[in-house]
Amino acid sequence: MRDKALALLTTDLVERFGRRDDIAILCDPGPHPGTAFFAVLRAGGCVSYCDRPRPPEMLCAMAAEHVTGMLTTPWFLCLLEQALCNELARLPRYRRRFFRAALALSPLLPLATRRQLFRRLHRRFGGCHYAINGGAPLAGRTLRFFAAIGMPVYQVDRLPRMD
Repeated sequence: MRDKALALLTTDLVERFGRRDDIAILCDPGPHPGTAFFAVLRAGGCVSYCDRPRPPEMLCAMAAEHVTGMLTTPWFLCLLEQALCNELARLPRYRRRFFRAALALSPLLPLATRRQLFRRLHRRFGGCHYAINGGAPLAGRTLRFFAAIGMPVYQVDRLPRMD
């Protein structure tokens, strides 16, 4: 019953936030990728998999496939945030300061403006405009980071008991 509730909730999220021409990528699909897979197909989208769920490979796959949505787990989103922060640390000091200032300002801005502000980052994601997280609650820090850069993460981990 819990799988059925998860399937309905994931389908609802994909239909509500996705578009008919969406290309979703399953990041670390875990033992039950079918739920998310069929939710995307039912909404009229395409699904793409990556052989290795590691941030560098996933970012390349997302850019190559022009992914518009991501179905993932907290583990992968935390890895992705850490990889992006590591890349940020290698940037020149003035660019790090600009990024941090933009990140601090972004909660006050509308979603479209945040996406424009972090457009280079969104290009790396292949144009991904949402993520659906399942499996466990996402850490607040990671959730705020992705919201700040203009990629909202929708959680499907708190399901009612269906017994």
